Amino acid sequence: MQESLRREWNGDVDLGNGVLERLKSDYDGRVDVSESVKKVERINRKDLKKVLSDIGETLKFDVEFLSKGLGKGVEVFRMKFNQVNAPEETLKSLNLDIVEFHTLLGQASDFSIAIKDSLNILDQKEINHPVADARKCWLKHCKNYLVYLRNLWKKKRECATHILVFMLLDERRDKNPYAIPLQYVPYHSIRDQELRDLVKNITLELTKANLKVVGTTTDGEFEQLRRRGDTRPLHIWQLAHDAKESVRKMNKTTLLQMLQLIQGE
Repeated sequence: MQESLRREWNGDVDLGNGVLERLKSDYDGRVDVSESVKKVERINRKDLKKVLSDIGETLKFDVEFLSKGLGKGVEVFRMKFNQVNAPEETLKSLNLDIVEFHTLLGQASDFSIAIKDSLNILDQKEINHPVADARKCWLKHCKNYLVYLRNLWKKKRECATHILVFMLLDERRDKNPYAIPLQYVPYHSIRDQELRDLVKNITLELTKANLKVVGTTTDGEFEQLRRRGDTRPLHIWQLAHDAKESVRKMNKTTLLQMLQLIQGE
């Protein structure tokens, strides 16, 4: 479950670049606009028309997003289907993705029709209570609309599968015999440059706190980054590698001369 009953999000990819915050803000805005019709009973014609029109406009963007997602899903499914050794579970998952996009497109179309019906009621002058009738017309769909929004945002959100933990360790371990966690970053996939930016920000904050960063290291998953870093920092692995490369083509005589102890020095 990614969303709690209190509309709190969990389990999303968060690289600290503000993308997740904007996604959450857009979602909360859509929910608040819909619920404003439900909460305010004495809303006037002008305000109700604006709210319904805003919902109708956002539904147009939804249809565009879902249509692209459906087209891409069908393309990927056909590509995998034509492969001889395509796993059955993969095909089932891709097919389910297509069904979900198709269902959401149908729901977006239904809600667009409901919005148009409510707006038509507001424009009819012969009706005694156009605002109340238009509000009642939309409230019949409001609950399902919130479920639609939650399912729509599942297509926009990215579920994290890993957690990257940054830890601070005393070089000599004479202060703390263990590493101190500084930051954790949920992610699904992450580029080396994104990881370098995260390390750079942490290093900057440590420098501001008068802590001297003497080096960084990572586990095997980021082996290439561990060796090179953002500007090829001097790592012990790199020192050993460069030393081996520098003497690999030297002959035996030269190496023996380099190892001889010179008297008086």
